[in-house]
Amino acid sequence: MTEDMPCIASRLQTLRSQLQLLDCHACLVPVADYCRSFPLAPCERRLEWLSGFSGSAGMGAVSTTKAALFVDGRYTIQARMQMRSTSFKILDFRLTRIRKWLKNHVPSNGAIAIDARLHSDKDIKDLKSGLGKRKIVYIDQLIDNIWHDQPPSPRSAIFAHDVEYAGESRESKIDKLVHFQIRKGLDSLVLNDCASIAWLLNIRGSDIPHTPIKHALATVSRHGLVTLCVNLPKDTAAPDWLGQQVVVRPFDEFDAHIAELSGRVFVADTARHRIIRQLRKTGAKLCRGSDPCEMLKAIKNPVQVAGFRNAHLRDGVALAEFLAWLDERIAAGKLSESEAALQLLEFRGKSVWFRESSFETISATGSNGAIIHYRVVPDTERKLSDGDLYLVDSGGQYRDGTTDVTRTLPVGTVSPDHVRSYTLVLRGLIALLTAKWPDKSEGRAIDALARQFLWREQCDYAHGTGHGVGHFLSVHEGPANISRLSNIPLKKGMVLSVEPGFYASGEYGIRLENLAVVEACQPARDGQDREFLQFSNLTVVPFDRRLIDHSLLSSEELRWLNDYHAKTRTSLNSQCSPRAQKWLQWACAPLKT
Repeated sequence: MTEDMPCIASRLQTLRSQLQLLDCHACLVPVADYCRSFPLAPCERRLEWLSGFSGSAGMGAVSTTKAALFVDGRYTIQARMQMRSTSFKILDFRLTRIRKWLKNHVPSNGAIAIDARLHSDKDIKDLKSGLGKRKIVYIDQLIDNIWHDQPPSPRSAIFAHDVEYAGESRESKIDKLVHFQIRKGLDSLVLNDCASIAWLLNIRGSDIPHTPIKHALATVSRHGLVTLCVNLPKDTAAPDWLGQQVVVRPFDEFDAHIAELSGRVFVADTARHRIIRQLRKTGAKLCRGSDPCEMLKAIKNPVQVAGFRNAHLRDGVALAEFLAWLDERIAAGKLSESEAALQLLEFRGKSVWFRESSFETISATGSNGAIIHYRVVPDTERKLSDGDLYLVDSGGQYRDGTTDVTRTLPVGTVSPDHVRSYTLVLRGLIALLTAKWPDKSEGRAIDALARQFLWREQCDYAHGTGHGVGHFLSVHEGPANISRLSNIPLKKGMVLSVEPGFYASGEYGIRLENLAVVEACQPARDGQDREFLQFSNLTVVPFDRRLIDHSLLSSEELRWLNDYHAKTRTSLNSQCSPRAQKWLQWACAPLKT
């Protein structure tokens, strides 16, 4: 969504008029919805409608006279581009900064409006702790009330994610939650994450772009009865195959449903504040903690891991066809970012297993590559020109797995600086894919392995090194990730990305990304009472040999790279066209020092 500046100014003025009627002095507008969807459905993109900023993380703050957009390092450049000539000031996304801004722009006894459906209970508690006597006023549908052409809520059909792909039945998963409740002495469990609900019930949908999921909220009783609140297509009944264990109600009845709960009710720490408020009204005794589905969902079973491997082989074929085509088109000239992205989608679409992209493809050349989450729009689109680097970050949703891969490629003749930077990023990726670490180590314990070669040259990147990946679900999945902030242990069966990068603002961007599954090191070392873990690679796509400075690679790195390319060619060759086979022969040929 790209809006003109007068339209945004008008919306800000309308919002300020609304705040005056409510006797409020400011409001917060996050990138969020009620059931923790990622990405957001069009009807949930409130901050984008208000400000023009389309990133997947951020917070808008609007007072009666000022407006600010809080973003982190991933979106700083994008925000500057999208927000130029608007009255929004771009600031660092930290809670301390948001509180400071509110204290500066709201009177000491003033009021701040918040839609309680969009903020977690924890976030609101943290916010309140630094606001003094300023009060929070909860306004349902704060933005929705002034967004007159807001798209309707999605109503896609539910379809089954069969056990042959999921590797475990919904009955077995529900039983695990029942045992969880028995151990904790609970009467019911509230699920506020639509991805957790999709995993639990082995259901999928198409309410959300790029993610096969339904907007949903649910509860599970200690007797194993699941109440699923979800919007179905009009005049459509819930599918019979859900069985008698699942009762389906409309999404809008969730608040009324949880008002019926009593006793000891478990609510995840991520629950929206509205849910907490509703439960407190009923007198339920709230028990808090991590969503019990989150870790169960993150640890993939053998059937899921096998599906991931099969999906990556199909994806590798599509990428080989695309990269072979790309080299030909680059030589011919005049290729645009959007044309390249559309062609990649066409190659993926040739597989009968392919459903949709797992996120909007990042197809970025030249200075656009330095925008970490760049999206092609007419105002900023570039042609692939000689001397540029081209970065393509994309993925696919297949019935048996989700993919996410990034490669950076030369356009014509590139500079020695490009080659050196690319090689440093590649060395970081190899270091992490070949690392071994003690069991129970957290993501932050291995993050520096991917940054070490950049750090030696006083360089870094402003994003995490890796994120969890769902199984035919969200391409970004918690709770584990690889970053300096991650305190979640990495466990066997988790699938994560490994994606170091380097970005020269206004010039170029480099990112390389493979997915990998965590597994135990074999054989275990004698005399050690602690198991060690390592990554097993999933992605099957060559790295660009034209951007590798062989002299910077160690013999071990060179050996790994040659082995990786040999396996890639062997895995893909028979399924590729003659053109892609010829390209693979060149792309996967052994590198020599």
